[in-house]
Amino acid sequence: MKGDKKPIAFVEDTCVEPKHLKEFVPRFADIFAKHDTTGAYYGHCSVGCLHIRPVIDLKTPRGLEQVKAIADEITDLVLEFGGTISSEHGDGRARSPFLERMYGPTLMRAFRRLKHAFDPDNRMNPGNIVDSPGILENLRYGIAYKTWEPKTLLDFSAQGGFAASVEMCNGVGVCRKKLEGTMCPSYMITKDEEHSTRGRANALRAVLSGRLPAAEFTGTRLYEVMDLCLECKGCKAECPSNVDMAKLKYEFLYHYYKANGLPLRNRMFGRVAKLSALAARTPRLSNAINALPPVRWLLEKTAGIDRRRPLPALAPETFEQWFRRRTPPAAAPRGEVVLFHDTFVTYNTPEIGQAAVRLLEGAGYRVVLVDRK
Repeated sequence: MKGDKKPIAFVEDTCVEPKHLKEFVPRFADIFAKHDTTGAYYGHCSVGCLHIRPVIDLKTPRGLEQVKAIADEITDLVLEFGGTISSEHGDGRARSPFLERMYGPTLMRAFRRLKHAFDPDNRMNPGNIVDSPGILENLRYGIAYKTWEPKTLLDFSAQGGFAASVEMCNGVGVCRKKLEGTMCPSYMITKDEEHSTRGRANALRAVLSGRLPAAEFTGTRLYEVMDLCLECKGCKAECPSNVDMAKLKYEFLYHYYKANGLPLRNRMFGRVAKLSALAARTPRLSNAINALPPVRWLLEKTAGIDRRRPLPALAPETFEQWFRRRTPPAAAPRGEVVLFHDTFVTYNTPEIGQAAVRLLEGAGYRVVLVDRK
C-alpha cells in the first residue's frame, strides 16, 4: 500500500462462531470508524476466522493511539462473543499483552511457571505469551522513525520516493515460500532470510532509517544482500504489496558502482555486443581461444566466470549476414513487421532468428530488422 498508512497486523486473527459474524463484523467496522480509519478485510467465514487489518500510520502519535485503542476494544468485542484474538497466526508481541484478559490470572500464572521451568534464563522468545511488553513497544515504525532519501536515478515518485518504495514491504513473508510460484528464487535455494525480498527490504530500510550508517548504502555488506536478486520481478507480481525489488536493486547498484567503480566483469558483460562483434570476425579462432584452459582460468580470476562454464559459441555466420544474403519473397501481402534481434541471436544462435524470419515471411509479411547501430 502506497504512503505511510499501511494495513497493520495486530487484530488480524480474531475468530468467533460463524453464526455471530453477521453482528460481529459490523461492530468491528464501527470500532474502525470510531477511530477514523478503515480496514483491509479478508477471512475464512465458514469457520469464523477473520484477518482484518486496520489502515494506520504508525509514524504519527495519532496512529499509535489508534493501535492501542483499537486493540483494546477489539479484544473486548471478541470476548463478548466468546471468541479468540488468536486463531491461526499465533499470539506474538501483538497479542500477548491481551492474553490475561483471554485466559485469566490463574492460567497466566501457570503459563509463567511452565515457561520458567523450561527456560529459566528467559532466552527463548522473551516477551511472547508471558511477561510481554506493551503493544506499542518494539515497533518497526514510530514517531521517532525517520528516513533519508537518496537522490535517485530512476523515478520512484509514484510510490512516494525510494524509501517509500522500500516500505511497501510489510513483512508478511510470502517471499519465503519454497514450493510454488516465482518469488523468491534465491531464497528457495539458500533458505536464508537475507536472500528473500523481505530480507533485502529490511536491509535497505535499516540503512535509510539510520539503524545502520548511511555509508552502508554503498557498502559491501548491502551489496552481498542485494547480489543474489535475479531481477526476475517475481516479487512485483506475487508480493501482496507488489514490492519491486528489481527496480530497487537497479537504483542501489547505480549508487554502489558510482561510489566503488565498475569492476571488469560488469564492463565485459555490459559490452558483450561489441565484444561479440569483434570475435565474430573470426568465429572459429575465437571459439578455440575461449576454450583454452589458460583463458578459462584467466576469465575465472578476472571476471568471475567459472572455468567449468563453457562460453556461448559463436556461429560460423551471424544472423545479419544470413539475412542480407537470403532471397526474400517478392510480395508481402500482409504488410511489414520489424524484428528485434538481440546480441545472442545475432552472434550465437542465429537459427532462432532465421526461424522467425521464415515464419513471418511464410505468413505474408516483409521482415525489417532493427538498426542495432
